[in-house]
Amino acid sequence: MRSRAHPAGAVAPAGCGGCAWFADEPAHLEAVLTGLGSMGSAYASVRGDDGLCNLHGRLVSARATCPRFAARRQTVATEP
Repeated sequence: MRSRAHPAGAVAPAGCGGCAWFADEPAHLEAVLTGLGSMGSAYASVRGDDGLCNLHGRLVSARATCPRFAARRQTVATEP
């Protein structure tokens, strides 16, 4: 899940932050990463854009890349 260089001409995969497996909601992180509250909070600015990869079970940067990237579906709000 590290950022890595891509061969010339190759298209770099989109960052983990746009992946369907990436979860960066603070409440979700605190629920999944038990004990996180003892070190601070998932709402803290020091977390930056980090989130949890629910495919690999790792905390990663939104800028990291992975060959298993799956684009997040966009939801469109509709008025009642």
